[in-house]
Amino acid sequence: MRKISVEINGVTYSSMTEAAKILGISLATVCRHKDRGTFVNMKKGKTNPKKVSIDGRTYNSIREASREIGVNFEKLRCSLNADNFL
Repeated sequence: MRKISVEINGVTYSSMTEAAKILGISLATVCRHKDRGTFVNMKKGKTNPKKVSIDGRTYNSIREASREIGVNFEKLRCSLNADNFL
């Protein structure tokens, strides 16, 4: 497979795989942004988690809450985004 160098936010990476590893995002995300031409303002994968409050208890992130209450992360995330907790 041929390496394709990419430039993201003014930084040139030797390959899309290298960019994904350094940015902390999946290769699929890099490919999707390349195909769409939306490399400008891409952010590193690890963002500041948002605190969430469920049943009066505050968690540092949705992931932490999902572990503590034993609910699948994606199900919890979608429920919270839809404003109807489980």
